Formats: sequence, structure tokens, C-alpha cells
Amino acid sequence: MIRREFLKVAAAFPLMPYDLRLEKVRDFGYIPSNEIADLPTFEEQFPRVADGKGGVSLLHPYLQKILCVQALKAHHQKGPDCVSQATGLSNDTVAAIQVILRNQRWNGKAATEWIHFGGRCVVGKSNNINGGSRIIYACKFIQDYGILFRKAYPKINFTNYKFDRAALGSLDKWPNLVKQAAKHKMGKLTRIRSWEEARAALRNLCPVVFGSTYGFDGAKRDKDGFGKPNGTWRHAWMFMGYDERFERKGALLMNSHGDIKFKGPKRHNQPKGSLWIDVELADLMIKTYSDAYALSEYVGTKPLRLY
Repeated sequence: MIRREFLKVAAAFPLMPYDLRLEKVRDFGYIPSNEIADLPTFEEQFPRVADGKGGVSLLHPYLQKILCVQALKAHHQKGPDCVSQATGLSNDTVAAIQVILRNQRWNGKAATEWIHFGGRCVVGKSNNINGGSRIIYACKFIQDYGILFRKAYPKINFTNYKFDRAALGSLDKWPNLVKQAAKHKMGKLTRIRSWEEARAALRNLCPVVFGSTYGFDGAKRDKDGFGKPNGTWRHAWMFMGYDERFERKGALLMNSHGDIKFKGPKRHNQPKGSLWIDVELADLMIKTYSDAYALSEYVGTKPLRLY
């Protein structure tokens, strides 16, 4: 993108300030940070894969097929756990893709309480669950420790979502859970620096989870399914797909505030509670902070290899 084009885009979607103390902020559990994780970028890890430019890639149909639903529902967070919601949904999507394409066993949806506990308390070293997390903390936790599922385990039942169940204390108290989770780790994490890298990841069936301070207060989907930013949110999101064949190039943004958060026309049978955003805005949201990652090669099933 040449300089005058970037300035035009930035004027349409102003960058959020890094110091948000003077802003009216809605905090859903994402802790912004500009610290760059010690991980390869998607381009560095997978230099020979298709870049997806001008194409379409939709990941939600895989999860819909596995869950036997016609339309995927958005998660509905009940605490400051947007990071675990977005990371858990990304994990579920990777697993569903591998189950379908490699004829593997589906183990179930991820227990987001486990991810919140792990990201905030284990990796983030907090002594309580009553606050947010960085994206990288949750991602590193599922890579290093693994996933638990929506089912009953000895002494803890994750069948139904309840935020307070994330209060597990310490890993030392749960050796059986640690053993079970270790069988289902996320194989690879790669950093995403721009929309171009996010598009390449989505083209190669890798969901992207990221944090941003762009808000969508009162947003509604327009006739093409797109929404416009409004306000400031500390929030974690997931890109579930993209469409650059349509006359208005867009990224499919998945939320964690339930099915009715965003209303209006939909395209590509998009999930409830989701909306399309312009790719220029997607690029700015990614670049606000250095906290965006593509997930791939889930170890719980036979992984897809991108190279």
C-alpha cells in the first residue's frame, strides 16, 4: 500500500491510542500489549503457501458440519474472558477442519474456562481469574498445556459454560486434568502482522485470533453484512474467513457477545453474532497491537501440513 492510500484509509478508520487512560473504554477482557512474541510470522513459517489474494475462504462451514447445525452460534461471554472465547473458538475450528479433511475423531468443543485460567493465571501469573489476558498467554497455554473439553472430568464439570469454573487455583491441584489436556495441544502458532498475512492464513484454513481496541457500539450489518467501528473496546476477536471476490473486500469477524449482538443482512450463511468488516479496517485492527496469531496443526487429531 503506497503512503497516500494508507493515509486515506487511516483517516477513515483512525488508529486507537496506545494509552487508553483518557478514553471511555469498554473492557471485555483483552489486555493490550506491544510486546512482540518470540514466534515466527506466518510468512516465515509457511513461505510457499498460497496468499489467497482475490479469493474466498470460509471456515465456519467446517465447524457447522461437525456440530450438525445449520448456522453457527456466537459464544456469549459472562466474564472478562473474551480472549479465551476467541482462542477456544479458533481451536475448535482448527480441530473441526482436521477432523473433516483427515477423517479423524471429534473430541468436542474446548472448555474456555480452562483456557482463561491457563492464560491469565498460569502463563500470565495472576493469582485470580477476575480480569483479562493477552492473546499470546492463552495461545501459549493451549500450545504448551493443551485443551480440555465440554464434558465432566473427575471433580470438575465443564459440560456447560460457567465463568467461575475457571477458578482452579493452581495446576498442581489438577494432575489428572493436566494429563488429559496434554493429549490435545495446538501444534503451531505464528504471528500475524497484517491483513495480507491474515488472508494467507485463512486461505490455508488457519483461523486468526487477535486483540484490538476498535469498538462496535451499536453496530448493525448493512445490506452487504458489513459493520462500522464505533467507540473503544478492549476485546479479542477471531477472523473466521474472508471474501475478496465480492465487490467490497471483507473479513468475517467473529464476536463473543451472543447471537443478537449484531443484527442485519448476512452473506455466506455467516455465523450469528458475526459481521463483515472492510479489509482496510482489518489491517488497522491487526496493526494496533502486536497480538495476532494464526493457529494450525492441532495435535489432538492428525494435523494438516501446510508445507
